[in-house]
Amino acid sequence: MNILYGVNGEGMGHAIRSAVIIWHLKMLGHKVVATSSGKAAHLLSRECEVIRIPSLLLAYDDAGINYQKTAWLNIRRFASLHVQAIKALDIGTALFRPDVVITDFEHFTYFYGRRRGIPVVSIDNQHAISRCKLAKEAVSSDPVAFRVAKLVTELIMPRCAHYIVTTFFNAPLLDKYKYGNTTTVPAVLRPSFIGVGDTTSHSGPIVVYQRQFGSVPHAGNEEQLCWILNSAPGQRFIVYGRGIRRSCSSNIVFKDFNSSEIVRDLILAKAVICNGGMTLISEALHLGKPVLSIPIQGQFEQMLNAAYVEILKCGRQAPSLNVRVLNEFIADIPDHTNQCRLLPKQNDNTILFAVLEGLLPNARSRVT
Repeated sequence: MNILYGVNGEGMGHAIRSAVIIWHLKMLGHKVVATSSGKAAHLLSRECEVIRIPSLLLAYDDAGINYQKTAWLNIRRFASLHVQAIKALDIGTALFRPDVVITDFEHFTYFYGRRRGIPVVSIDNQHAISRCKLAKEAVSSDPVAFRVAKLVTELIMPRCAHYIVTTFFNAPLLDKYKYGNTTTVPAVLRPSFIGVGDTTSHSGPIVVYQRQFGSVPHAGNEEQLCWILNSAPGQRFIVYGRGIRRSCSSNIVFKDFNSSEIVRDLILAKAVICNGGMTLISEALHLGKPVLSIPIQGQFEQMLNAAYVEILKCGRQAPSLNVRVLNEFIADIPDHTNQCRLLPKQNDNTILFAVLEGLLPNARSRVT
């Protein structure tokens, strides 16, 4: 079967989990062509042919995502981007002729499949926002962001043949979706973590992975970061996402992104500090590592993941990283580690693969 796999290019989480699924589909004998943009497209190119398409953008200010700027930026560009994306997909699939479209929150690929009458299967964690019954404390911190995210999620891909929702927090489906075309499955694990259970460490480093500190995304404030991390005497840190640079302290090491290195560092780590992306949070919890999550404000998907880290008592969330937040988190690591050990253990991706494999044989007859 020929499968066109669309992957959202914002961040790396979508591409990391999609690469795992693409590899599995290829092992089953399917031919897969991916569509994506930016660094995500580069990562996916290691697994299969990639059609590069433009992507929508998020606009930030000091408080996080700026909805007004994001809307204005994308409304002005949407018609042009849509034409460019569909043209690239038409050219790239002229000889490929996909039987099924799978999309990880990538709208243009979804629209391509719908326009051509090809069944579309959604695999992402974003649809937990609109299709799962979420804990009140997970949505109460920013009801506006929740309503906006729910509306966008419902509108961006409204008529997929099936929705597979990946989640680490096991929220039940809303009643109206319980017997329909929606299935929840555990978060996707990279092969490097399969078979690796609880790797609790009391003396390992803390892995720091995020592009935002304070409240300014992508700012180059390494001096502030070093000052905060140095407030924890004797604690070692490995920092990803800031590029390789001269360390400001003997207990802080900066590393460029390398998938094999970060896997090793996560396994040896005592705990993890990150944004609110689901991939890294779910991998950390799988390994039994407490998480300090600092989500990008206004990006409700990240805020939801961070809230559930706290609800599960496997770490804490904070709007920004500062000395007090860091040291309170470090002091609570033993308690959070004990809670991580109580989480249901996931050994592989069998549940997701079984659901997906059950859908594919009948895909041609599932156009809705």
